[in-house]
Amino acid sequence: ARISQNGNFEDVADIFCRDLSDQPPLTQACSFGPCPTLPPTTPPPTISMTYRVEPGPWQGCTPTCGSTRTRARSGQCYRITSTRFFSGRTQQTESEVPMSMCIARPQLAASLVQRCASFDCPAAWRTTPWAECSHTCGNGLTTRYVGCEQDLATGFIQVSESRCNGAKPIAQRACNDRRCPS
Repeated sequence: ARISQNGNFEDVADIFCRDLSDQPPLTQACSFGPCPTLPPTTPPPTISMTYRVEPGPWQGCTPTCGSTRTRARSGQCYRITSTRFFSGRTQQTESEVPMSMCIARPQLAASLVQRCASFDCPAAWRTTPWAECSHTCGNGLTTRYVGCEQDLATGFIQVSESRCNGAKPIAQRACNDRRCPS
């Protein structure tokens, strides 16, 4: 409540008022007319991207024999960006992009590599990397697989060692031959 004393207004607690029933309302309804109409919002355009390859000529087949013979070709990779607007209008742009973007898509990568007719390879020695040494010091041994294998058109098979040319690679050797600390 506000009271006036000698023309000066001062805020005081409601308990100082004689009759609270005469208190004016604290809120009042008002009308400013109908709400304004907002323009409709236009949804954002829909953007989609596709890729295409313009391939170059095929290279020769590698390796010369075996089950993994393939040939490849280079080419140009293009990204096609289609923008469809709310009005229904569509706009397309095409730009050259790095070939890695086309190779990352299996259906396009398949157009750049092709299997070649396979021929059986002659038998050859095959080795694996050396295993970890059996000791960290003092006369350890390390081993690896050594086998005579033939890469056929259908895959690798193990064959008799007599079919491999040249000396058989070693399958075991000494390692960590330094003295162990006392």
